[in-house]
Amino acid sequence: MRLFASDRVIAMLDRMGFDDSEPIEHPMVTRSIERAQKRVEDRNFAIRKQLLQFDDVLSRQREVIYAQRRLILLGKDEEVKEAAIGMVEETVASLAENFLNPEVHPEDWDLEGLKATLLDTAPQLQDFPFAELRALKAEEAVERLVEAALKAYQAREAELSPPLMRAVERFVILNVVDNAWKEHLHNLDVLRQGIFLRGYGQKDPFQEYKIEATRLFNEMVAFIKSEVAKFLFRLKVEAEPVRPVREAPYVPVPEAKPEPSEVFGVERKRATPPPQPGLSRAERRRLMRQEKKRKK
Repeated sequence: MRLFASDRVIAMLDRMGFDDSEPIEHPMVTRSIERAQKRVEDRNFAIRKQLLQFDDVLSRQREVIYAQRRLILLGKDEEVKEAAIGMVEETVASLAENFLNPEVHPEDWDLEGLKATLLDTAPQLQDFPFAELRALKAEEAVERLVEAALKAYQAREAELSPPLMRAVERFVILNVVDNAWKEHLHNLDVLRQGIFLRGYGQKDPFQEYKIEATRLFNEMVAFIKSEVAKFLFRLKVEAEPVRPVREAPYVPVPEAKPEPSEVFGVERKRATPPPQPGLSRAERRRLMRQEKKRKK
């Protein structure tokens, strides 16, 4: 009431000396409370609407990432291979375009920097003739580098075997995507906490958040492609050595010992000898008395 009511109502309540614990029954005050409640509901609705807009930006990005993960997890081997080769092509082309500017004369291209950058991603390009790129146009030089990278990737696949290469591709892409996505979510949380300060500069916080979130997402996608290409070229796969199976040593089985008549103070009951045929009743009683004496 004190937050959303008008100044006139607040001054009237102060003059009349109303206590917070006293019920308010005046019609004018009741109408003021209704208006204040409507303002509160409108404010909460605006907050929920704004949160929904922020979540919508994240939801669209989540759909892209989850579609990529679903392709790697459930897709066929050919689809996984195409995704990996596409990341290698885009990474090599992007790195080459940073150094092979068509607006710069080929003699001024920094081929040493280009070589160092590409070798950091694909060491298999060590023997590539980078000096011959000066005789080509920028687009032709980029295409030639991409072709060399694809040939190196095919040689890498032949070295590991296609089934093992597909397993490596799935493992690398999933790990890189998961780690990059978690870092991206953290960055978006930090961005949302401070984006409202841009309202002081007469800027719409939601539009600014949308622009910055898109920029961060594009940087994350480029990072994923670069890291995947680097891991696929540089990852070393070693088979675990087969350990010899050791035979268990022969342990002789001890001979069975006769059980004692008494174990832990408890006397074992001996089986009563079965009656022997051909004996009289007196002889059987005599045998039973002898058996009792022997037990004592």
